[in-house]
Amino acid sequence: MLRPIWLWLTASLVFLAVLVLAEYVVRLQELHAREAMRAKQMASLTELRTAIESDLNATLYLGGGLVSFIRARPDASQGDIDALMADIYHNSHHLTHLVTSPNLVIRDIYPLTPSNANVLGLDYRKVPAQWPAVEAAIAARRTVIDGPVRLVQGGTAIISRTPVFLPGGKLWGMVGMVLDLDAVLADSGFHRLSSQFALRLVNPDKKDSLIAGVDKLPSAQFNLPVRVLGDTWQLQASPLEAPSSSLLSHAVALLVALLAAIMVYLILAEHRKVQFLAHHDTLTGLPNRRHFIGQLEQVLSQWRQRRRPFALFYLDLNGFKGINDQYGHQMGDAVLVEVAKRLRQAARGHDLVARIGGDEFVLLLSDLASTKDADDAARRFCLAVQKPMSLQGHTLVVKVAIGRARPGQGRDDADGLIRQADMAMYRQKTELTS
Repeated sequence: MLRPIWLWLTASLVFLAVLVLAEYVVRLQELHAREAMRAKQMASLTELRTAIESDLNATLYLGGGLVSFIRARPDASQGDIDALMADIYHNSHHLTHLVTSPNLVIRDIYPLTPSNANVLGLDYRKVPAQWPAVEAAIAARRTVIDGPVRLVQGGTAIISRTPVFLPGGKLWGMVGMVLDLDAVLADSGFHRLSSQFALRLVNPDKKDSLIAGVDKLPSAQFNLPVRVLGDTWQLQASPLEAPSSSLLSHAVALLVALLAAIMVYLILAEHRKVQFLAHHDTLTGLPNRRHFIGQLEQVLSQWRQRRRPFALFYLDLNGFKGINDQYGHQMGDAVLVEVAKRLRQAARGHDLVARIGGDEFVLLLSDLASTKDADDAARRFCLAVQKPMSLQGHTLVVKVAIGRARPGQGRDDADGLIRQADMAMYRQKTELTS
């Protein structure tokens, strides 16, 4: 039968096991939630990256049409070139200016406005601020993107410069495009996602790499390549809000573990109670006949193997029926409880005291050194019980009769020894009565 400490220990282990399992489930759910959130964030950033690439490349490819036209018709009239520039401009939402520069001298700007008319006739080779980018484009024989730059009318832009080489390899000049970077970012959703992410758009090939977004981002959780013609930019992002742990989920896990522990404790406690009632007397709490016989058989087994001496006493209360008749059954029950208490106190720690009938008790004493020990024990039990009792306002003196059984003097089984002790007690009772 489980002792109370084992009940608590078992319930505690169940609590810990269920709590660990519940916490594992909660953390697994949180992990799945974080993965789902990360996948959603990646989808949003991928959509942004695609929009930036699409908007920029679509506009730059339109400029490529002008380059192809000039290569095919280097002697085309200025009117034809202006018409094509106007058509390209009106088919692009993000283009602010188109510039053609034959022999690296700006000849045509579309649309021409008072704010940019003063750069007509400008020779790139004589402008230190722009010549390195133009020279790099010529050397690479491809489009070079520069920026961001501040526009005179406000906002920021990026500038593409494409060298135009004729079929024989001769340099015709340069075609430039100015793209409204703010408009590109707004249409792609860059500013909208800035409320959810710390964003940076950078060109890692440039010393001053920042194109748009925050100045610094110590640890970017996302890094997506943005391919603009032959260049590869990077879209760096970190969520502004980290996924938080759900306190409610952890509280539920704790509650589930606690309920499981309580349930196990109650089940085991009920089982212990049933086991106790099956082996103990409900009135006195002493072991009953069934429990006593089980213990006696174990002692007999040890005696048969090692001849370890023991004694069995059968104790009966004299005049108990008269107490019930005179004072009532409640007094009789109180007497039985008091007798059980006194017998337990008089017994040694490993001795067994049991109630097997109405006013009949049995005592099993093992590990006796001699017959004298058994005689002393019998005397001690009798004296303990026969001391005056103060119960329910009455003082009673209860006399007892006691009989002893020893192995080797008859049937050496549990029933035989109990019967032997019972007969010895009965003989003493008869002698006392006579």
